[in-house]
Parts: sequence; structure tokens; C-alpha cells
Amino acid sequence: MSAKRGPTKDDLYLENQNLVEGWTATTAASKVRLVPGESSDSLEQLRNNALNETMNNILQELRQRLGENLHNMSLKAILDSMLTEREAMNNDLHQLQNNFAQHSQDAQTRLDNMRSDLIQAREDSQLTRNDAEKAREEAQNAKEEVQKAKEEALKAQADAGSAPPLFGANQQTPERNSAPPPSGANQQTGPAPSGIHQRTPP
Repeated sequence: MSAKRGPTKDDLYLENQNLVEGWTATTAASKVRLVPGESSDSLEQLRNNALNETMNNILQELRQRLGENLHNMSLKAILDSMLTEREAMNNDLHQLQNNFAQHSQDAQTRLDNMRSDLIQAREDSQLTRNDAEKAREEAQNAKEEVQKAKEEALKAQADAGSAPPLFGANQQTPERNSAPPPSGANQQTGPAPSGIHQRTPP
């Protein structure tokens, strides 16, 4: 009986993959668009080469970890070790995915907060501009009120300067506007005596 190379049909250990004749995978290749000069066989060969290289790298890492004990291990034990490594890598991948999802959520939260802060800052800036505009309008109104008060003061001063003088004690009034002097000893009826200056009304 000839020894089989690779695992038997009962040693299926990878999802959707069977290993026969060493490490060559025989799963159906997915349909792809071929370019001139390529064929499905060449693509299959490239895929197998890549898979073989990956498996060789895993075996090399196992050799480094297990050392000389690898030569004393059965093929089943080697495959079990590979499955354990694969499960550990999957767990690490899931952890990385969870960490990435958490980081993405945190980044989105920070971005939303920054967006909210920016909107609030814009609203505050608009309110500040409105307050500044209102202050300028109030200052302009106050300036106009001051100018109006100055104009009214100048007008009042001009009106006061053009008004007729008030009657005072030093002002002489015409005789025609005054009442006739009462009859008495001091009233002169004739011409003024010589040497006496008579005051005549203007």
C-alpha cells in the first residue's frame, strides 16, 4: 500500500477547501475576467502557487516554534497545530475589527461634536456681529441726537440775539406812550426859563 501524500478526505480542516496531493488546493476558482494571454489554467496555477507559499510560510513558522519536535510529530498533529494557529489569527482579526469599529465610532462621535461646536461658534459669531451692528446703530443715533441738540441750541441762541430788548429802568419811553403828568407845582405850562435845560422826548 502506497503512502498518501497530504491529508485524507476525513481531514477537512479549512472552510470550503480540501487539501489533496500535498498542499495543492482543488477548490473551484471564482470566475474572473481574463486578459489577453491569460487562461483559467494559468490563474489556477497562480492561485495554487500563492497558497503553497502561504502554507510553506506557516510551516516555516511552525518549525521555528516547535523546533526539532516537528520531526517527531505526526501529520495530524501538525494540522491540528495549524488549525490552532488559524483560530488564533481569526480571533486576532476579529479583535482588530472590533477595535477598528470602536475607533471609527469614537472618531465619528468626535466629528459630530466638532461639527456641533462649529455650528454653535457660527451662531455665536452671527450674534456678535448683530450686537456690533446694533451698537453701531445706537452710536449713530446718539450722534444724530447730539447734532440735533447742537442745532437747536444754536437756533435758540440766534433767536435770543434777534429778539427786541426788554424795557428797563434806563430806557426812555416816548412821551406819547406815557400818561400825562398829574397837575402839580412842578409842571411847567409855558416856555422853559432861560438857563434851564428842558428834556425833550426823542
